Amino acid sequence: MAGVKYGVLPVRSSLRQVMPFFAVPVVACLVLLAFGLATGAGTATAQLAGDLAILLAALTALTTHTRAAWNRRDNNPGRWFIVAGLATWSAGQTVWTINGITLDHQYPFPSFADVGFVWYALPTSIGLVLLLKGQGRRIPLLRTVLDAGVVASSTFFIAWSSVLGPLAEATDQDAFAHATQMAYPIADVFMVSVVIVLTMRAARGRRLPWLSLGIGFWILAITDLAYMSLTLQGITGVTGSPLALGWVLAFLLVGLSPLLPEAGTTQKDGRAYAAALELLPYLPVFSAVFFSRTRPIGEDRVLLVTGLVVIVFVIVRQVLIVVENVTLTRDLETKVAERTAELEGLGAIVNSSGDAIIGETPDGVITSWNPGAERIFGYPAAEAIGRKGDFFVPQDLLAGERLALESTAQSGEVQNYESQRCRDDGEVIPVSVTLSPVRGESGIRGVATISRDITERKPPSRNSSRPAKQHWRPAASSQSSSPP
Repeated sequence: MAGVKYGVLPVRSSLRQVMPFFAVPVVACLVLLAFGLATGAGTATAQLAGDLAILLAALTALTTHTRAAWNRRDNNPGRWFIVAGLATWSAGQTVWTINGITLDHQYPFPSFADVGFVWYALPTSIGLVLLLKGQGRRIPLLRTVLDAGVVASSTFFIAWSSVLGPLAEATDQDAFAHATQMAYPIADVFMVSVVIVLTMRAARGRRLPWLSLGIGFWILAITDLAYMSLTLQGITGVTGSPLALGWVLAFLLVGLSPLLPEAGTTQKDGRAYAAALELLPYLPVFSAVFFSRTRPIGEDRVLLVTGLVVIVFVIVRQVLIVVENVTLTRDLETKVAERTAELEGLGAIVNSSGDAIIGETPDGVITSWNPGAERIFGYPAAEAIGRKGDFFVPQDLLAGERLALESTAQSGEVQNYESQRCRDDGEVIPVSVTLSPVRGESGIRGVATISRDITERKPPSRNSSRPAKQHWRPAASSQSSSPP
């Protein structure tokens, strides 16, 4: 897409073409879920409808991301890693659905389906990191490590309190099945940590597709954790329950992500949004406080150690933020002091100059008028500032002066020439003029005019009370081969 890295067509036309295609599986998934749940949660029909809806949603996400990777212009390998992760999960769901159909919804565990459900996290997380590499907000490595530590430790605390702890205590299964059960929440903890940390670094303008992608994988991880928790309670047939909506919604959001446009922008984040990003790692921390009530911390060494690790990461992170803010404040104070001294020095030079130094906007409105201009032309600064700069230019020279000002304001060229000016007492004096551009961050923001009285260099006029007007004749420009 032009201006959008997810395709090769213009944004609006591409969205018009793909949205109807995307709407078909969305409607189909919702119809399947509604039909299945209408027969009763946990029934064979509801499980079949749920399995098919989840598979359709996963294949939809796989299709949209494959299309985005195939049509890519940025050659980002991260897209193909995400495709690999989605293909792995879809393969697992395919095996799961086939088992449900052929085995009357008796799902063997562990099976090849579990391989796809667990190992999708590895290529997907690599793809997310590569997708954001070089295009996100730059944050120091130490801050990144601390953010990841806060999120991962607090998420692990939640997972251990709700799922991992009870799984670790279970001894009625063989080792392989037990390890497979443990792998589910570990993979989910890993994915949630990656998504939260990377979301903090998503660049402005890329956040809409990224949030759709990140929230989708976050919902997927939470749904998997809920599935394992229900399984531990002996509840079966969960794909034929409202929980199936979690898997469907997760993959539809993931599939929508490549279809959303990116917006190029240089605007900075607002204070509220920046504060929300800084507080994002504490979301699982606050959740961990709630889950700590489900299991006594003092009776579980893993929870105790994990809780202490969370506290250490939070404290170190906060100390680092304070140090960064203090350092930033000092750097800003130093730069402001240096800039102030520089401006004071320049102001002293301008104010002590014997030449008339006048600042004007690109359209000729006077913004500054130094004491030299007051002495040479006789007009006080209060009277000159805010007026058009041609109020003291002889009428027959106005057109040429305006042309010279516009030329410098547009091209940025410095111009030198001789002209005339009218003093406040009516006397016309010859002057040497230099026009220079005043540049800012966004380009030329004004023109500086330096005028010098050259009456002594001109022959005396026959009329002593009013010198004869001279036709304005540009001298050679210091940077241009032709006069304005």
